[in-house]
Amino acid sequence: MSADGTIPEARTSADTSSWYTPAYIVDAARAFLGGRIDLDPASCALANRTIGAKRFITEEEDALSCDWGSGLSIFCNPPSPPRPWWKKMRETLEHSITGQRAVFVGYSIETLQQFQDDLEWFNEWRICIPSKRVKYETTAGDRVRVLQWRKETPALKRQLEALLAVPPDTLVTGDAPSHASVLFGWGPADDWRAAFSHIGACR
Repeated sequence: MSADGTIPEARTSADTSSWYTPAYIVDAARAFLGGRIDLDPASCALANRTIGAKRFITEEEDALSCDWGSGLSIFCNPPSPPRPWWKKMRETLEHSITGQRAVFVGYSIETLQQFQDDLEWFNEWRICIPSKRVKYETTAGDRVRVLQWRKETPALKRQLEALLAVPPDTLVTGDAPSHASVLFGWGPADDWRAAFSHIGACR
């Protein structure tokens, strides 16, 4: 619960899966992926302002049913539940070329539990546990809808004024979820540590 007595939406709501990856994680992913992101299979035009993928697949295109291609650098921050996306990632990587790289964002550290049933493949992935809870991004419009229910203070008023001064689809920092996130990488361990060690402990 927040100091003002409210419960941040990001900590309690499953009404939306639109929690956008913050730029510092995307920058680390891009570095690990060789300086580019070829494919983001769980995205939209708004998210791609940050991701900058050469190709992204929208919800309407149904990424779980289409071919992701071969030999591409992939960045995936999937909606819930993540298990089908993990399965699709495995299918894609198993049929791709040697040396392919990928980054998979686990919104909840419980992802570690969900993926253990395929332990041999799971153990091939690199892992980073962020040292701080990740504050995922949301739109200014959605942020206003969350904040307007909180007890008004001078600081809150200033924040709302700033949010209302920008287009409602502007990406802004949201509340951090109450749980930890986990980041997965498919590629060389040394490159993974070089790209992500400033974010958290890497394996």
